[in-house]
Amino acid sequence: MLVSGLHPSERQTVTKRRLIRPAAWVAAVLCFAAVAGFAVLFLGQRGYLGQRLAHRIQLEITRRQFDRLYSLPNPPFLQQPNEFLTRTASSLQKGAALVVACGQGRNAVYLAQEGWDVTAFDISEKGLEIARRTAQRDGVPLNAIEADATEFDYGTDRWDLLLLVYAPIPYDDAGLLQRIKASVKPGGHVLVEMPIEMHQPPERRPRIPGDLMPGELPELFRDFEIVSYSETLDVSDFYGERKLIGRLLARRR
Repeated sequence: MLVSGLHPSERQTVTKRRLIRPAAWVAAVLCFAAVAGFAVLFLGQRGYLGQRLAHRIQLEITRRQFDRLYSLPNPPFLQQPNEFLTRTASSLQKGAALVVACGQGRNAVYLAQEGWDVTAFDISEKGLEIARRTAQRDGVPLNAIEADATEFDYGTDRWDLLLLVYAPIPYDDAGLLQRIKASVKPGGHVLVEMPIEMHQPPERRPRIPGDLMPGELPELFRDFEIVSYSETLDVSDFYGERKLIGRLLARRR
């Protein structure tokens, strides 16, 4: 279409139309893509597109949340090693230790300082960066791995001590729990500290990772020797909230 013979105002109108049409198409395509992406995320997160995709979406959301948390200059959790761990580990024979969901490595680095051969994993690369940096600063070896608790290769008869300290794993996942227990050497120990709380009705499945009911921890490890267990109203390592805290030390028979 020629516009040279048109009045200047008419030429401007034609030119604007030529520019607006493709811009409108681009905007429409982008809008459609955004809506489609949101729909896939919404359906995927709720399991309508398969549980594996739902798990991957939730994992990525959780990873980003913890990356942000561990990037804070003053993160809202205890920086020192867990007190239950420090007063318990000294009585155990040192060997290979696994720290599940290690975060910034406060407990992993402590065990390495005490002479344990420590492997630690977390989904947050930011947390692992800090853990590695702290271990290097303190001159202790630390094998820090980026991994998800449900997919990590725990091995068999591998660990003398396995830590689940504020580790938000799905404790009602019988398959996962069996893999964790089988990875502990006979005579080795599992040490757990977790808030005893439910964020949803207990019958709802799957549970929110980390949810536990009163009295459930020793029941989950009933095939181990329960060395000690307590449920005490105490200050949580995270956010400093007063909660019912479960503390378990169990020995594999």
